Amino acid sequence: SIQHQQDTDNLEHTVDYSKLYDIAKHHFSKEAKLLEHVAHGILDDVLAAYPFLEYINIQIKKLNPPIKAEIKNSLVELIYQADAI
Repeated sequence: SIQHQQDTDNLEHTVDYSKLYDIAKHHFSKEAKLLEHVAHGILDDVLAAYPFLEYINIQIKKLNPPIKAEIKNSLVELIYQADAI
């Protein structure tokens, strides 16, 4: 938890934001038809890299989606919450 990190100042259980960027960049560089597929790939890789995370919220917004309607964006949100023990 964030409070735990403040108390210990231990880098072992922190998130490297440049690594998160690399994970997202990797998944966006692959061709995919569905944003949900991209979001699940990102989630799987984030969990593999940081298994200690208790909560992850991934949001992907697509501006001007290619549909025949006036829509500014579409949004996919994927939330992961570890089971409470």
